[in-house]
Amino acid sequence: MDFVVGLWSVATPAGDFTASAMQQRISDLERALTAFRSHVNRQKLPSAQKIKGIFVAPEYYLAQVNAMSVSNSRVVERTISVPDRNSAVGRIAQISKTFPEILIIPGTIAWKKTFARAEDDYKLTDRRKRALDHMGYFFDLDSQQELPGMRAGTLSHKGVDLFRPSATDRTHMIAGSTEINTTVGKKTFHHRGKVLYYMRNTAYVFLDGQNVYSYHKSGDYYESVNTSETVFIPSRKPPVKVLPVREAQEMSFGFEICLDHNIGMLQRHLKEQGIPAPDFHIISSATVTNDTNKMCMRNGGYVLHASSYMGNTGVFANRRGLKTEVEEDTFTYACGYPLRIWTISVARTAFLADVKDALDTYEKKSWWKSAESKDALAKLRQLLDSDDEAGLKRHLDWYLGKSQIQPDGSKGRVPSGKKLHTELSTLHY
Repeated sequence: MDFVVGLWSVATPAGDFTASAMQQRISDLERALTAFRSHVNRQKLPSAQKIKGIFVAPEYYLAQVNAMSVSNSRVVERTISVPDRNSAVGRIAQISKTFPEILIIPGTIAWKKTFARAEDDYKLTDRRKRALDHMGYFFDLDSQQELPGMRAGTLSHKGVDLFRPSATDRTHMIAGSTEINTTVGKKTFHHRGKVLYYMRNTAYVFLDGQNVYSYHKSGDYYESVNTSETVFIPSRKPPVKVLPVREAQEMSFGFEICLDHNIGMLQRHLKEQGIPAPDFHIISSATVTNDTNKMCMRNGGYVLHASSYMGNTGVFANRRGLKTEVEEDTFTYACGYPLRIWTISVARTAFLADVKDALDTYEKKSWWKSAESKDALAKLRQLLDSDDEAGLKRHLDWYLGKSQIQPDGSKGRVPSGKKLHTELSTLHY
């Protein structure tokens, strides 16, 4: 099954971009999707395919105007209010209706809300208790050692020092310890009383006018810049979602946001839950280096990484354990920012991916083909296109001399020693 991928490298940390209003960003997103749809339409993919295109924007595409700028020796927070978040999500859902066959991940939204619930809120969950549970999970996850994104630290940003409280300190801030004094290097952080707000950095996923999933960032790269009132809470929401891609077929999508990839949060989740790698591993980042050791896609699957830094934006394929970058099909600009386009082919199962990879490898290596190899290649391609696993296995057994039963439609065996025989012999089934 083919998909068209569009990765938009918007320079979200840059001053020119951060000065743009939320409505302008959403309008630009719609224009970028219009440009991307033209590439999707050119591929003439089957009408029964529910997802034909996958569009990803970088982290913090939707955040406070002038976020991270300095005013009166203070850094402007990234977060927007819950009503503003809801408005943005609703607007993008409306836009998604006009692009029904495109899976849209419009970067991330930084937002915050109070720990206290409104009087008319029907939910009974205690937000502070839930936040403490989440902090406890991340503290205990790595043999009682705080993960890199949970440790205390300081960062100089445009001449202003930002402080990141440790996971331990955040638990005290949420619970309301009387006073916290933490020294990092030569800097001491003071906090008194209960923190008022918690923040999230969330990738919302849209399909056919619906917000079908939302993934909250786990790693804390100085997400909250106002630790006296607001604290960043990592999420325990699963980073994997299964979505329908065509009638009676689903594929799995794994998500990470920036520092999550550096920590390897998706990899940790898969190992902890004992579940297989997804078909797609999607990363939205301000900028994070691609780490093939932490890429999580099954054999035949892909990593799709949209970064604000185009050098880190890319598509990577898993070919029998070898993870390599895929060359883009075309390159254009949308609203002044690079939009890179790929057309990728995803086999339904790892076995089908293995067969496709073996056939592709053989064709790349061989400029001359014997009559037997040509016949076998054509038949195997036909079976591969129809996702006929049982038929493929019967024909492989015949071509490789493992079975004496000649399947219908097959011709002579592939002689031992031929390049196609050698390539097919590497398959495990």
